[in-house]
Amino acid sequence: IAHPAFGYRVREIVELGRFPHAGQPTCCNDAAAIRHALHAYELTDLAERTITTLSGGERQRVRMARLETQLHERLHHQQPAWLLLDEPNAALDIDQQHRLMARLRAHANRGCGVLLILHDLALAALYADSVLLIEDGKVVEHGPAATILEPDIVRRHFGIHVSAVQLAESRHSLYPHPREAA
Repeated sequence: IAHPAFGYRVREIVELGRFPHAGQPTCCNDAAAIRHALHAYELTDLAERTITTLSGGERQRVRMARLETQLHERLHHQQPAWLLLDEPNAALDIDQQHRLMARLRAHANRGCGVLLILHDLALAALYADSVLLIEDGKVVEHGPAATILEPDIVRRHFGIHVSAVQLAESRHSLYPHPREAA
């Protein structure tokens, strides 16, 4: 859906998530799973719009809704599931990034495995249980997010000074210090 060639409606794209279940007995009906995903990703009002008229962030929410529609039974009935996502927050505004991360955190809290590739260390610090830092294709740090995403470690691997602000329940957020112009 990054560069759609056809003007499918949002609802039609989200419905494609149910395609793998065609002809199989499921514990929910397709329409309910689709409605749930459209609502969860705030797409109900956009359901009849064509994908070509949406912004990049809206398209990303459509992708996530389609994924959630496909995995509806597993995500909502505590069946084993894994979500492997590469930059799922790409193109989302700050509010939608946090809504997405909170949703993924809720899935993880219900037993779903969630593995994300993120470049936003502040989001990782707020929502991740554990972090794996990769530099030049090699794992350089691995452990609890609260331990790995500390200012000294971030400075050593990324060359930027950050401050950590403690939040509730062993979570913190990272704030970069401004860089001087070169």
